[in-house]
Amino acid sequence: HGQTRIHIDQVKGFESSIFIELEVILQDNQTPEQGQLIAKDLCQRIGIQEKNHIKSADIDLLLEKNSTLNYN
Repeated sequence: HGQTRIHIDQVKGFESSIFIELEVILQDNQTPEQGQLIAKDLCQRIGIQEKNHIKSADIDLLLEKNSTLNYN
């Protein structure tokens, strides 16, 4: 959508196994903060509530979960 790439991943091992990643491709004159506003606006427009936002990639969550399981 515009300058935003939307990735939809299904990840086994999580209660909610569908992850949507928004990747805003910044233009040369845009700041990371502007990119965050673009992503936030798109989330609101497609109905993703802020309480459901995750700040890291799904693979990072999976690696973290697996390392926690290995220590228990």
